[in-house]
Amino acid sequence: MSRIRLALLVSILAIGCTATSDAPPWSPPEAPPPPPREAMYLELEQGDLETADGIMNDTWPARGFPAAKLAWPLTWTEDPYNDAFFRFMFYSLRYTEHLWFAYRATGEERYLEKLHAILRSYIANEKVRPFNRRTIDNEHATAYRVMVLTYLYVKLEKRGSLPPDVGDGLRSSLARMAEYLMDPRRFESWANHGFTQAAALLVLAHNLPELEGASTWRTTGLERLEVMRTTNIDADGVDIENSPFYHMFVLGLVTQIGAWAAEHEPSIAPRWEATKRAMIHYLAYVTYPNGRLPMLGATGTSIVANQDPLIYGPLAAIDPEFAWVWSRGEGGTPPAKRAELFPIAGLFVLRAPKAAPEQTFVTFDSGIYRTDHSHLDALSTTIYSDGAALVPDSGLYTYDRGADYDYFHGTRAHNTVVVDGKDQPEGAARPGAYGVTGNTSWATGESTLYQGVTHRRTVVIIDQGLVLVTDDLASDTPHEYAQTWHFFPGAGLSVDGLDTNVDNIKAVPILLLRQADPEGLSVAHAYGQTNPIQGWVSLAYSKKEPAHAVEYRRYGTHASFATAFVMGRRARSGTPARVRQRLDPVTGERLVTVCAEGSNATVRIRNEGTADASVGVSKGGC
Repeated sequence: MSRIRLALLVSILAIGCTATSDAPPWSPPEAPPPPPREAMYLELEQGDLETADGIMNDTWPARGFPAAKLAWPLTWTEDPYNDAFFRFMFYSLRYTEHLWFAYRATGEERYLEKLHAILRSYIANEKVRPFNRRTIDNEHATAYRVMVLTYLYVKLEKRGSLPPDVGDGLRSSLARMAEYLMDPRRFESWANHGFTQAAALLVLAHNLPELEGASTWRTTGLERLEVMRTTNIDADGVDIENSPFYHMFVLGLVTQIGAWAAEHEPSIAPRWEATKRAMIHYLAYVTYPNGRLPMLGATGTSIVANQDPLIYGPLAAIDPEFAWVWSRGEGGTPPAKRAELFPIAGLFVLRAPKAAPEQTFVTFDSGIYRTDHSHLDALSTTIYSDGAALVPDSGLYTYDRGADYDYFHGTRAHNTVVVDGKDQPEGAARPGAYGVTGNTSWATGESTLYQGVTHRRTVVIIDQGLVLVTDDLASDTPHEYAQTWHFFPGAGLSVDGLDTNVDNIKAVPILLLRQADPEGLSVAHAYGQTNPIQGWVSLAYSKKEPAHAVEYRRYGTHASFATAFVMGRRARSGTPARVRQRLDPVTGERLVTVCAEGSNATVRIRNEGTADASVGVSKGGC
């Protein structure tokens, strides 16, 4: 072989290797095709064979429980686990979508026959059943059922697979449900349910305009959708439920309603587009650096990039900071603001300079309790660092009232100060000042929710892996103040005097918690405690597991805490960590010195908890 031919061959091979080894640049997913008139929600067009095959054997999904084997024929009183979510999904008929999907995917008539059988059973029951708001007449389930049955009616009719008796029964049921939803008492405008209750009227009117009342349903649906858009999403672009999960869920609804409107109600589409863009910003900022949502309010374990790519993926083309979140850092740009306040929601988001999955990241709630999906968690803080939520919220366990609901919804399940062992009442904390100085980001807030008690908290990310939280509580009468901290499930924990040391699941030190001013301070530890309930976390709905919690307690008319969180390599270094505080006798400022590996810092806090607050960090003091 000549040298020229050999050189040419080597060049070709080199080019080929380069082409195959270099991954193409990341780009956001393309938007799906415009939605058909009968499918405002994309889930109606989706499904899976596994769920369909389960229903063929009368086995129905049950989130948080084993799949439920139900007797056939259905009685329409089913509630195998006494669970609100099962009732909602079953009585909305949402699972029947999978049978239609399986029929379209395989062409097997057995799926269509089962769907017909379920619809006939439902129609027969409609003629004789009593009113039951707990199950089939739940307003949210009814609205989704209108969406599902409208979709199935149109699809079956187009395919010539709608038997006359089924068609007549569905039209009768849909008309009756529309009139039920028209009742203003059935419009839950204070929660995300109202979006679907309004949308159902609009979709039904568009697809069965021959039904008596359809014109009025359309008008009412449009009016109520505007109510939802303007009252359930605040001027910051934040869903009012104080739950990152429900914000993400409502963003999905807003995105789908806007896409449907662009095709079928174009006059309202621009307003929904603007709302969608505002909501994307909050989701980009509230998401932890590992792509998970903090479990604030009614939020369980949620990974942003695992959501439906047809709905959420195209949003990455709109906002480069959301593109960073959606792509897990492969595209877009990291959120630029290291201290961000959503003032109406009252939520601060703080982050260290390092834009990576290890970045230290803090949420700090100084806002208002707004709906039942909010928790009683004023001035609560979560801390993420080194790839995990080290000091998380306890999560969502159940919607059903009882002792477990009271705990997970209540104050002692959150990282704040509990007064006299009681829950905070519903109400509002107030965000104060916030800012960034060098590597430091900080925020401060105030709460007077406990009667006669003023609580001021300041949260400072001094640097990567180093966080300071200070609390000042004052009252005219003495109280017990319990500064409460919850740790991630699987953590190893030891308490040495007042020092709390936390290891990861591999028994490697990951977090040191240190307190200033030991005089008069005591500590209590809980792990899976049942009376009173303390030391639990719920990563998934209806599932809970023990997790370590500590309560630092003081008693008196005044209590002050200064708590340092030393994380990651700083916790593993072997360098002793300590924290001291004092008041400047001249200025009255709080001076807190934090000593740890790589840190010799004094934090100066002025006018804590107020709009005039300031925080400065200087070297020295150790």
